[in-house]
Amino acid sequence: MELSNEERHFVAKRAKLVQTWPYAGAILLTILVGLGVWLYLSRPLLANPFFVLSQLNRGAIPESTIALLAGMLPVVVLVCMGLAVTVVLLAFAAFSNEKKYLTIIQREFHETSNAQQDATADAARPRR
Repeated sequence: MELSNEERHFVAKRAKLVQTWPYAGAILLTILVGLGVWLYLSRPLLANPFFVLSQLNRGAIPESTIALLAGMLPVVVLVCMGLAVTVVLLAFAAFSNEKKYLTIIQREFHETSNAQQDATADAARPRR
């Protein structure tokens, strides 16, 4: 069975993505972990809730900073919701690709199994 040009291009593109993803994913994870550690150590008001609570209990956070943190909370919530929507949209894209893969595989399987059945039937027929 021959794949169409579009299917060959699709499979080649996916193969390239699969080959490059481990490197790209490792780089992204390293950057995210580095950012988290940097924020935790150098900007504890942004990433360390225990530090914030201790500072609030001591009264060491100025009113202007508290107002800024309270004003930024809705922005952070909206960004988190936007990220969640992005993840769901990426899941739709991934499942769309899976549907294409299954279509290609099922078509190949059916044509291969039909060819094998035809060959078996031809071999089982008595020769004259």
